[in-house]
Amino acid sequence: SLKGPNISHDRIDEPFIQSRAVYDQVIARLRLKIGPLGLILTGTPESLNWGYDLLFGAAENGNKKNHFIIQAATTENSHLPPEYIETLRANYDERMIAAYLNGQFVQLDNKQAYYQFDSTIHCKPLEYDPGLPLYFTLDFNVEPFCACIIQQHGDIDHIIDEIHIAKNGTTERACAEFLNHYKGHKAGVIVTGDPSGTARNVQSTIGGYNNFKIVQDHLGLLPGFQLKIPPQQVPIINSLNLTNGRLTDSAGRHRLFMNTSAAKCRYTIQDFERVLRENDGKIDKKTDENLTHLTDSIRYYRYTFRRGQAFSGAS
Repeated sequence: SLKGPNISHDRIDEPFIQSRAVYDQVIARLRLKIGPLGLILTGTPESLNWGYDLLFGAAENGNKKNHFIIQAATTENSHLPPEYIETLRANYDERMIAAYLNGQFVQLDNKQAYYQFDSTIHCKPLEYDPGLPLYFTLDFNVEPFCACIIQQHGDIDHIIDEIHIAKNGTTERACAEFLNHYKGHKAGVIVTGDPSGTARNVQSTIGGYNNFKIVQDHLGLLPGFQLKIPPQQVPIINSLNLTNGRLTDSAGRHRLFMNTSAAKCRYTIQDFERVLRENDGKIDKKTDENLTHLTDSIRYYRYTFRRGQAFSGAS
């Protein structure tokens, strides 16, 4: 759709998360004879990709006399409240701070999706606390069907358990497994998960309800039951980066831990260790190991309940 027009000026917002072909097409259309031609690129430098090569690389430095670069830190924006900066610092790791706060080119699209994960730090024996609510977060995949059970200790998240149904997983089976372990829980059960769970489930054994309605039918009578469905679109790169910031933020604080007691979270730990990103920074789903689903459920939880929270606890 960019092909055809003759223009004199253009601006591309967030160019470096787009294909280089977009930039090339716009450059090809800057040819209208009404004065000096101009192109403005505005955005966050998220990767050492073609954008870095364009602005700073030796191969494209032939004509710099009409080439200007302005790098600004978010802290220079006087219109932002101080707590906004504090929230970013509390939720982002060092590389994200460099990119999103300081406007520096850094390699955010590390091939390891959860590059801040360190099993020696984030994996340890954790206790189930019957006095705290249970957060039940689901990914509605079939093989495997995955869910995590999380408890909040102030600003610290403990993943105390997981559900991993390798074959022919259904929402009903996941709920039954949850009840096998937590039927007597009285401190509240809060359910979230993949927003696609609002779509009609034609595989359901109880009449084609959507997945969240199935969960409500099975668990809704538990004390303090709540249903918190995330927005229809949980941005992949943003929620990945926020989850990395929860593992270890820019100040070295850790706020996400996995339970190693009785191998409770072994598939979740495997996900954190092995899930990769593709070249565009999104999750690589092309794997034979059936990865990503448990960490996806954690991303949904993170985006629903922990997005934008400043640090208030201790690691």
